[in-house]
Amino acid sequence: MNQKITPVAVLVEDDPVFRKSIEDAIHALPEEWKLHSFPQGSGALDFIQQPAQAIDLLLVDIGLPDISGLEIIRAAHQQFTDLPILVVSVIGKKRILVEAIRAGAKGYLLKGEGSASLSHAISEVLEGSYPVSPSLARHLFELAGAPPQSSNELPIDLSPRELELLKHLSLGNSYAECAQLMGVALSTIQTHIRNTYRKLEVSNQMQAVSKARDYGVI
Repeated sequence: MNQKITPVAVLVEDDPVFRKSIEDAIHALPEEWKLHSFPQGSGALDFIQQPAQAIDLLLVDIGLPDISGLEIIRAAHQQFTDLPILVVSVIGKKRILVEAIRAGAKGYLLKGEGSASLSHAISEVLEGSYPVSPSLARHLFELAGAPPQSSNELPIDLSPRELELLKHLSLGNSYAECAQLMGVALSTIQTHIRNTYRKLEVSNQMQAVSKARDYGVI
């Protein structure tokens, strides 16, 4: 007699209140699930990328404290092409919605829509549907009728030097190495990085590189 395999769900959510709500919604599903919850993206990323790991459902927030949820979606989609991925986030920007879908998300739910909506969205994404919060659905229709944007238009105002610095940092170079590569003083690099943090609204290098990748500028 074949032993029944329990499906595996991964939840990435840093807010303990929302994490508990989503956990309750998963446990309320008709089938029993083995749930792995992560308050930060890096732990979830390590778990997803384990060679022998199998995952049947991913629920992820976008605005995580360490890395963007978009990175997790990309990694999970690359490893599990048909994986049901549902975004549950407070971020409702059109650009993020599109990036999430392009990365591999199958649904996008805004936080605060109630436990019934959450449970319904999880069931839908598991059934192969594409649940999207009604307030976000209009973005998809707007995009469908919009002309394509020029690829050289940056959605944020980064100077060429700030953009160059982010590219060097994304390759793992230190500030001193960036200064040498760019032919400027270390103090100039520090000024560039402060301005870049302000423009990207981040507080550290990892967040800056991650957000720049989300914008598609590096």
